[in-house]
Amino acid sequence: MPRDYPGAGRRAQAIGRDAPPAGAVGWRAMTIPVPSDARAARDLGGGFRLLGDAETGRLRLAVGFAPPGWQPRRAGTAGRPSFPGTGLLLDGRWYEIAGAAETAEGMLYELTPWEDRFPLRQVFELSRDSCTAAAAEHRRRRARERRAAALAAAPVLTGLLPAADQRRLERDYGVPARRATAISALVLLFLSIAVLLLIFALTKGLGLGAIEPLIAAVAPYRPAVFYLALESIVRFAAAASAGAVGSLPVALPILAWRAVAAALAGGPTAAPSRRGEAQRFAAARDEVRSLPPRPGDADAPARLEVVSLLPKEHWTANVTGIRYRGADYLLTERQVVAGPDGRRHRFVLEQAPAEMIFRSGCDYRPEEVRELYRRSRQRRAATWVETAAVLWGLLDGELQRALGRAYRYEPRRFTRWTIAGEAVLGAYNLLASLARGAGGAGGAADGIVFLSGLFLLAESFLRWRAWRAGEVRGSLLGLPLAPFARRALRWAPPAASGGSPGPSPR
Repeated sequence: MPRDYPGAGRRAQAIGRDAPPAGAVGWRAMTIPVPSDARAARDLGGGFRLLGDAETGRLRLAVGFAPPGWQPRRAGTAGRPSFPGTGLLLDGRWYEIAGAAETAEGMLYELTPWEDRFPLRQVFELSRDSCTAAAAEHRRRRARERRAAALAAAPVLTGLLPAADQRRLERDYGVPARRATAISALVLLFLSIAVLLLIFALTKGLGLGAIEPLIAAVAPYRPAVFYLALESIVRFAAAASAGAVGSLPVALPILAWRAVAAALAGGPTAAPSRRGEAQRFAAARDEVRSLPPRPGDADAPARLEVVSLLPKEHWTANVTGIRYRGADYLLTERQVVAGPDGRRHRFVLEQAPAEMIFRSGCDYRPEEVRELYRRSRQRRAATWVETAAVLWGLLDGELQRALGRAYRYEPRRFTRWTIAGEAVLGAYNLLASLARGAGGAGGAADGIVFLSGLFLLAESFLRWRAWRAGEVRGSLLGLPLAPFARRALRWAPPAASGGSPGPSPR
């Protein structure tokens, strides 16, 4: 970013207002003339065309779309000062968007030299690389909008996905995760109840007409249909009180497939490589070095090159202020490069003008890659924790409270659900064994089922009393789950400090 930023003594030059261009519609702020001389047009790439002559000060910028955040100057009033438009850097000089108009081809902007009385807030460099990147981002944004429309039309399907995937769809495409969970749960609940009623009618000899063969084929799977009905009730209640919850028959195969695919990606040494990855990140550190100034611009601001093992999604180009060793920098370039043992992420930072006001900011340390890695592993573990949240209610109270501190998990709520499920299972085992014994078909296995039913009923009663007293108590059924919970807690923030130091806003 050249040193010729606002504040160097330049003043605005007057630009005349003529008749509006042919084909212009929906004018905003002012009318902007289009030069008739086609030779004055300069292609900047990506659909950006510069019209006019910089020497005479008559500059117009034609863009095939409306770049996000670009605003014209807002005129002041008696009680409100004027507010400058978006700052644009062209050939080492700063310009301001003085006016904007919609045309049949896109947008037309009028540019005037920046007044030094205004501070820089949002800037954009009118270079070929920046314009091409902005056009590519516009195409990606349009594609995201089309995908978002398709996903919003299918909440029954998206609501079955793992909870983390539902929230990612909400974050990336605006598809409400809680609503998708609730809709999918209600649809499955109604379908399950309808199928159970039809199966009951079939067993009673009632005629079902054309659908009778279909119901007869589904009848052997009545326990699975009953499970879907119960799960839908739990998911709908969870969506109303907490948030997104996936369906186990859908979410668990997806998660298992991802885990197997990740293991096979590294071949037979995949597990050792994951351990080696954790060891490598335990002492990882970004590479930071100074870059020479741009050719032909000795007064250019200081530049830094940062090479990291991970992408820095909290850095936004030309928006985020990055504080490093007492100076503020802006991200101007990012790319993926090859490293000695895998890919690396390269970033170029330029020192920001002293007058610049940032939309967001963060403090940077080369060691932050360790915290970024821990958070990425925690996000991956959160997918399993939140998808199987009902099962964690069987764990002992200490493990449940630790999961609640590290993830989106509510110990008391899911303990209550497991108490109810354990009581229902115990009552079913007890009644089923008694019914078989009363019919003379009982055996040793029925005795075991009877004892297990008594145990489950007794344990659920004791857990319910503890729950009423405000205590979270686990079940013996949760012992096989404890190793998985402890593995997920490996990536939780250290309790002593309330979280590891890392990229922090300021």
